[in-house]
Amino acid sequence: MAFLVLASAQAGQTDPSPLLRAAGGVPVVWFDPGDHSKGGAVCLSPLATTARLRRGDAGDCLIVGRVRLDRRKELCASLATDQGNQLARLPDAELCLLAYARWGERFVDYIHGDFAFVIYDDTTRELVCARDRFGVRMLAWCRRGEACWIAGSMQDLCAVAAPDAGELDSVWISNFLRSGLCEDPARSVYAGISRLPPAHLLSLGPNGLITERYWALEVAQPLHLKSRSDYIVEFHSRLDAAMRDRLPSGQLGIMLSGGLDSSTLAAKALELGAPGLKIVARTWLVGGEADPEAQASATVAAYLGIEQTVLDGTSMRIDPQWSARATAPPEPSLDVLTPPAYFADTQAMRAQAACWFYGEGPDNALTFEWQMHLKWLVRHRQWGRLPAVVVNYLATKPLADWTTSFQTRLGLCGHRHREGVWPEPNWVRCEGSPNPDNQACDWRPRAHRGLSSPLWQLMFERFDAEGERLGIEWRHPYMDLRVLEFLLATPPIPWARRKMLIRRAMEGKLPEEILRRPKTPLHRDDTAELLRRHLPAMPRPGDAIEDFVDLEKLPEDPASHPDIYALTRVAILHHWLRVQHG
Repeated sequence: MAFLVLASAQAGQTDPSPLLRAAGGVPVVWFDPGDHSKGGAVCLSPLATTARLRRGDAGDCLIVGRVRLDRRKELCASLATDQGNQLARLPDAELCLLAYARWGERFVDYIHGDFAFVIYDDTTRELVCARDRFGVRMLAWCRRGEACWIAGSMQDLCAVAAPDAGELDSVWISNFLRSGLCEDPARSVYAGISRLPPAHLLSLGPNGLITERYWALEVAQPLHLKSRSDYIVEFHSRLDAAMRDRLPSGQLGIMLSGGLDSSTLAAKALELGAPGLKIVARTWLVGGEADPEAQASATVAAYLGIEQTVLDGTSMRIDPQWSARATAPPEPSLDVLTPPAYFADTQAMRAQAACWFYGEGPDNALTFEWQMHLKWLVRHRQWGRLPAVVVNYLATKPLADWTTSFQTRLGLCGHRHREGVWPEPNWVRCEGSPNPDNQACDWRPRAHRGLSSPLWQLMFERFDAEGERLGIEWRHPYMDLRVLEFLLATPPIPWARRKMLIRRAMEGKLPEEILRRPKTPLHRDDTAELLRRHLPAMPRPGDAIEDFVDLEKLPEDPASHPDIYALTRVAILHHWLRVQHG
């Protein structure tokens, strides 16, 4: 249980007793704007928190949720009062309340970090809910009459809100069947349950229920520094600040792949951590000992002198008996395929450390969009910079890339087939929603599009749900806005080619063979073959899934169909409907 809040939309309009009984005895924070004496605070998870700000005659503010703040010094400086240095010693949740008391709902412009929380303002009789900019922490809500449930996990909300099969959202299901994720970040599998999207506020009070976006990712103009060394210094400055805000005082775990990004996090943690900080690394190998990450990750761990646990990831992908399970996730999800071995290993991770770093981010922010960079220089008449940029492009292009370019020009490379990309399945009955109209950046469109993808919300929510269940907190230093803003503004030529910026910055801090090692494609993944082997029988006429899938269009031999992932999603939805709704 993360945290669960029940609120009345209007004073004196809700009798909480039946709703609280429906919660099955689970402790619930209950707010009634007509009688604040009914308000309470219960911390429902080791990762959740509560705090109260007493304002005398102005009434109290109460916060419930999960809060981890970055840039505390900046926030304290903005909040500076006669309390002086006392602010620096306050917990993150109390700083959030002080920010809210100072700036009202614009307080989210001043706070940074990973958070999902509810603030109850006794003065305005209003609830204000906030979710962080990238959706690292989860927040969902639903209305039941004049009552509003707000929860820190979809599982908690579904357990108390008791939705039925008639409330399913056909748009969400259509998106799931087509691609595995929903393009609309506010939707859930239930029409009556909504996510609070990343970077959004939700307020519930005298003016009703209002959602509002408070931030959107923007890419600055290219950053032109005086010398190459200045880029290295700035990279270290930004990443150091992000790491210091996230480093725990006890033990730290790092998912170490042997690639440049996770290895950099391990080296920086060792450099910046307090003397008593113990760092442990965990490596999952898809291809056993033949996996190229095996030797690379071992080299990094030995060079840094950190403890490494290596596991064969092949046993942690698919449970052959998944379709016979009597339980299912709160929404249709590939998580239902997860075998018991994976859950056993995550339990072992918690025994090693309560805080773990994950290295996603640079691949999306340091995209080598060299053509867009040159076009931007021409469009903005940057004639003085253009010759040096062209020389940089030519000088840093590896021989292998030149060979590929010549072969392409001569027609020797042939047509590049995108393996695993198939037409949309024609058996989906329901219509999906159009892709959101995101404002693209004119010189870094691929990076901007990649970092705005709903894939991030899906990934973070899975991390959050798993971590909350085990008492693990996942942290993502590269997703710190200070780091991302710098990486996105750094000219792709030469710094984004094979992530040259990080390679140069980590010279002398990581083994030479790791710095010289090109980014290698994933080792052959036989997940598709495992799915074919363990694909259960397809649904039959009369099953509930027939509302969403035209069963007559399913292939006669599903296991031999090229897009086995799309058919697996059909099987997962069928299993979920059968388990959740009979």
